[in-house]
Amino acid sequence: MAVSVVYCPSFVVETTGLDKPFLEQQVQTSIPTLVVEKQRRKRKEGRGNQNRFSEKYRRLMEAMGRSEAESGAGRFSSAANQRQETEEMRALCVFALLATLGLVVGEEGARLLASKSLLNRYAVEGRDLTLQYNIYNVGTSAALEVELSDNSFPPEDFGIVSGMLNVKWDRIAPASNVSHTVVLRPLKAGYFNFTSASVSYLAQEGGQVVVGYTSAPGQGGILAQREFDRRFSPHYLDWAAFGVMTLPSIGIPLLLWYSSKRKYDSPKSKKN
Repeated sequence: MAVSVVYCPSFVVETTGLDKPFLEQQVQTSIPTLVVEKQRRKRKEGRGNQNRFSEKYRRLMEAMGRSEAESGAGRFSSAANQRQETEEMRALCVFALLATLGLVVGEEGARLLASKSLLNRYAVEGRDLTLQYNIYNVGTSAALEVELSDNSFPPEDFGIVSGMLNVKWDRIAPASNVSHTVVLRPLKAGYFNFTSASVSYLAQEGGQVVVGYTSAPGQGGILAQREFDRRFSPHYLDWAAFGVMTLPSIGIPLLLWYSSKRKYDSPKSKKN
């Protein structure tokens, strides 16, 4: 028996020689049906995939919406907390300002500021050294029984030329100042630490004694007399000695030149 093979675009069918025409007709009529069925199946699978993709996309968008809503709520909550903290800080600042103003208003009375300064550019052994004390009353009332005391100058190192290191004032009016000057004479050369003086006073009548201190000039050097003269004196004696020593070397050649000049410049006598 002969075997015939019928080719189809989608499949191969083996037949016998007797059934070949019938099978070819069946195949030709069934091919479009199979193709249509296959296309319908593909479209159905495509719609199923599309539906599944749409469902996944919808779920993703819902999740993103929930996260955005949660983040928006978090931002709103953080903004509200920050606003509350700002209001609390503002209230604390206002309270601190009011407390400071209350302290300033409550601190009525005298308030002294004092300074101590050296008026000399150089402190020199054996030469006058001038100190100036300034006291300012920046309070609202007069300072009473004001006493300035400076015990920072040992008698073996400094001598008092004029003024006193301990002085008193009965009162210093508000918005006014007083000054005091002392002239000392350093007795030794070297470094010395100029410390502050003390000031005591009554801020209010019948009140407690208030003790304060002046400013301090700090550490400074006291030059020796010889060193100061070597640096800053006009050296008149040195210049005079220099002139005396150079006089022979200048005067003798000058005399020789002058005598020679007179000899050759004298007019010759005429012969009769």
